[in-house]
Amino acid sequence: MKGAIFDLDGTLINSMPTWGDMWKQFLIDAQLEVPERFVQIITPLGADGTAEYLQNLGLDMPKAQILQILGERMYDAYANRISAKAFVAEYIRSLKEKGIPMGVLTATPQVLARPCLERLGLYDSLVFSHSCDDLGLSKSNPAIYHLVCEKLGLAPADVWFFDDNMTALQTAKQAGLHTVGVYDASSESDREAIAQFVDRYITTFEELL
Repeated sequence: MKGAIFDLDGTLINSMPTWGDMWKQFLIDAQLEVPERFVQIITPLGADGTAEYLQNLGLDMPKAQILQILGERMYDAYANRISAKAFVAEYIRSLKEKGIPMGVLTATPQVLARPCLERLGLYDSLVFSHSCDDLGLSKSNPAIYHLVCEKLGLAPADVWFFDDNMTALQTAKQAGLHTVGVYDASSESDREAIAQFVDRYITTFEELL
């Protein structure tokens, strides 16, 4: 490993239940049906992509309004309440001590991600933290992985990508990165499928210390 890129939600932090509940509430309020595997579907889309997905499901609300409401609901959770997953801080510190450059690539808007990373003491260890919206690409597009590897100054083959989402991991592997599947309850149904194609699968970061 010469570099590492981490997903945020469900990988470094325990935020997936909060996200799922918040997005589902838009559909419930509009009396629309919540699709099966809803959380798995929206996880790699980013905020803009998820807002458009909800509109395609029948949500009659401008995208800007959806994002404004979501941001207001989620900011307090990210700034004050969402916790890091077990042994994340210790693992990030171990990589920093080895001089390995790291970044975060998340579907979560930076207005939420950065306060959380700063509060948890992780932000200063990163070369970058980018959201899909910042880069104008989703995590289901291989180009986004090439772009963030360039920001580390490394070739994809030298970078390890950590995520809990099957689509993101498959795409990163397609882009030439090494992949580490990270267990999260939100992706429990995909656990066996993920473990079959990633280079490493972990339940907690303690396994890498």
